[in-house]
Amino acid sequence: MKFWQTIQFKIIFTLSCIFFIIIAILAYINYNFSRQELIKTLKTSAFHLNESVKNSLEIAMISGKRHAIQSQIEKIATGEHILDLFIADKSGVIRAASNENRVGAKMLKTDPFCRVCHLKGRTRKTSSTIFSDSSGNKVLRTVTCIKNKEECFSCHPKSNKFLGIMILDYPITPYEKEFKRSERRTAFSAIALIFALSMISILFIRKLVIKNVLNLVAKIRSIGAGKYFESSLQYGSDEFGIIAESIEKMEKEVQQSFFQLEKNKQYFQKIIDNIHDGLIVVDSNLK
Repeated sequence: MKFWQTIQFKIIFTLSCIFFIIIAILAYINYNFSRQELIKTLKTSAFHLNESVKNSLEIAMISGKRHAIQSQIEKIATGEHILDLFIADKSGVIRAASNENRVGAKMLKTDPFCRVCHLKGRTRKTSSTIFSDSSGNKVLRTVTCIKNKEECFSCHPKSNKFLGIMILDYPITPYEKEFKRSERRTAFSAIALIFALSMISILFIRKLVIKNVLNLVAKIRSIGAGKYFESSLQYGSDEFGIIAESIEKMEKEVQQSFFQLEKNKQYFQKIIDNIHDGLIVVDSNLK
């Protein structure tokens, strides 16, 4: 019998498939959950960073040091976790930016980087969104409204509810790359776990199932060859114990039948041997 035709292979293959499916489902659930938690953590971190930057710039505005706002933004944007930072007024004109060349430019809702928020519709706008830049890198953009406070009334009309917006772009591609590397390590670990579970299953199956099956097969073959009581099957009270008990009971019944046939054969042979007249046995063809 070829190995893939044996019950051992069928059991191991079935268990391996079950292990693979279960671990694959768990890995998929873990991947989605971990990615959502990563994005959630990055959004929270970006929000706090945004608030900190906004408060710092508001202090400069209130103190009248507007000329220092641009230099502060440029200094803040040198951090490795900040991709872009700029402030725009209500009309969309950029008043300060990490890239000084963009100061004075007007932002339009049709611009690619503005559409990611404004095309969602008024009711679906959020303070943060994820998009891909021209280089294909993932960017987390957070938008913070600069509200008109009492301290600002000296320069801005009280009727204005907010003065503008501050936009901070946060690169998340490095985090996603690290996350993917972590997922690959997790996948390799899952494969190793499946292999280890399969090997352990093989050991237990061979000891608890295959060995007992082979002993039962050997016992049945010995009965078929007329070799009785060569070995005694001793199992517990499980299914193998019930089968072994049935085989030994069958063995005794077969042996009794064989002895009875042998006894009858000897009896008739003695009758034939003691007949002095000629005796011929003829078949239906008179042969």
